[in-house]
Amino acid sequence: MVMGIGGPEFYKTAFIDLDPDALGSANMVEAFKRMEVLRGFVDDNFSGRDWNLASAMVANGEALFQIMGDWAKGEFVNAGQTAGVEFQCFRVPGTEGTVTFNSDQFAMFKVADEGAMAAQSNWPSNLCQKRAPVPWTGARLPKSKTEIRRKGGGENGHAGTG
Repeated sequence: MVMGIGGPEFYKTAFIDLDPDALGSANMVEAFKRMEVLRGFVDDNFSGRDWNLASAMVANGEALFQIMGDWAKGEFVNAGQTAGVEFQCFRVPGTEGTVTFNSDQFAMFKVADEGAMAAQSNWPSNLCQKRAPVPWTGARLPKSKTEIRRKGGGENGHAGTG
């Protein structure tokens, strides 16, 4: 919502830099006003509902829409639906051409088994292999992974292993 209103630079200034002027700006007020409108569309039991149950409500015709990540597509496919036919996937209005992402963090425990140690050593390099994007059948958005990078980077900025 905020990126759609203020754009990527405003989003960064507000949520990464935590700039007080951005956080108290007219753009932020507008974002909250729009969220207030959206809040009026949900049922009384929405708080704490698992995302997959909300997806099922949309798939079953009990709800009109859901703002969710691309993983929700699997719930619709599992319900026997086809993207572009029974459901649509699109970016939040105003965010076309912009991308944000959250990253998962992974930790591995110290293990003694040599096979497990080898698997742990190989896992990051397997994760960082470049692959062609996989098209998302019936949807407008391609499905692919973002290359993993670290500050200073390994070869070509890719994370190293070991």
